[in-house]
Amino acid sequence: TIDQGIFQIKHHTCVRHFDINNGLSSNSCNKICIQQNKLCIATKRGINIIDLNTNRVSYLFESDGLASNTVNDVFIYHDSILAATDRGISLFHLSLLTPPVLPDYFIAPVVKNGVANWKTISFTSHNDERVVLHLNSISFKTESKIKHVYRIRELDSNWSYTLDHDIELRKGLDPGRYTLETYALNSYNVQSKTILIPFEIIPYFYQRPIAKFLLLLAISTVLYFFYRYRMKIIELREQQKKEHLYKLTELELMSWRSKMNPHFIFNSLNAMQSLFEDHDFEVGNKYLANFSEILRTTIESSGNFFTSIKSEIEYQTNYLELEKVKHEGALNYSIQADPDLMHYLIPSMVLQPVIENCFKHGIRDGQQGEINILFTKQPETFTCTITDNGPGITGPKKNSSQGLSLVFEKINLIEKISSQRIRFSYENILDQNGHACGLKSIFVFTYITDDKHYVERIDH
Repeated sequence: TIDQGIFQIKHHTCVRHFDINNGLSSNSCNKICIQQNKLCIATKRGINIIDLNTNRVSYLFESDGLASNTVNDVFIYHDSILAATDRGISLFHLSLLTPPVLPDYFIAPVVKNGVANWKTISFTSHNDERVVLHLNSISFKTESKIKHVYRIRELDSNWSYTLDHDIELRKGLDPGRYTLETYALNSYNVQSKTILIPFEIIPYFYQRPIAKFLLLLAISTVLYFFYRYRMKIIELREQQKKEHLYKLTELELMSWRSKMNPHFIFNSLNAMQSLFEDHDFEVGNKYLANFSEILRTTIESSGNFFTSIKSEIEYQTNYLELEKVKHEGALNYSIQADPDLMHYLIPSMVLQPVIENCFKHGIRDGQQGEINILFTKQPETFTCTITDNGPGITGPKKNSSQGLSLVFEKINLIEKISSQRIRFSYENILDQNGHACGLKSIFVFTYITDDKHYVERIDH
């Protein structure tokens, strides 16, 4: 062909193709002839002789005696090659032809960061170091510059070339092993041997997987401790808030005690005064003795957050006995509790104002009083029901009684500093005619067995 080399066609199929990529000095082929398995080609860059058995290519150029490298026709006769050039006819003997002289090609030195290495062409380098390979090529039959063709086998599918004598290895390669392939090509497209240059890009320590892992571990550790520090600060602030709330609640409880104790003492002193005014000194003295014991227990109990149901029953029994003396026996009472409830806790002095109200507002003078206290358990809660046989609540249902106000204050304070949730309600007891015949007060408590429960919530 004029510019695509030579094609061998068999049964309408191309079986072989020769061009500058596999040995021809030029793709512009003017004439061909074949003899003894030798294909002789007249090109614009000399004569190419291809051994069809081995595909080895030999060349004849001006440097070999051709009148001109522009060969228009070629003919083989016996042992002779006749070439028609644009400067006349040249004659060669096939038996006298010698193998073509390939360009001499070697690489030295390899210069890394300005330091030359003449001993070996294999090298190691970091990906930010400057590496220059000096190319040395000699072709005695050509005068034009030699082309240097190269690629990195693992990265490049296409070849690059340069007419310079230096190749600078590109920076930024990933760590790993690579091979640089390169060869020289003279002006007749005669190719030198291919040189393979193995090299390795060595990672810095911070580029190694272990370094990346350690860096990630260090960052994770810093973030973890920063998170722990932040959580510690948050917990400290929450702790301070809880302690502040606890101290504030303590002050409120002290205020509540200052209300509760005088309230009870005032009611009891009124009772004793009435007894001594009636000159009932024997009953008054008995009442005073019982009152001193009750007063001591009341003061101690009002200073505690919780008390056991067993202790509460003992206290209320003593108190009701005191009231029975005061009312000259005109009082019947009962206290019943499920035995399984005895070790559970309830807020101290929270029942006392309700029971006092039974005497102050419930039991009529001259009437046989009835007070019943009942503790019953349920799966999640237990209740305390207090009933009397008084007139009940008349008029709008309001918490106007100081005793009931103290109950609600104590409940609010307990709920602030503990997980104890208390429900308190009261309602009239109605007879068959729908008339009030007593009052029923109901407390609903959750189960608590540790009187430090509220402190644990603050500490944790």
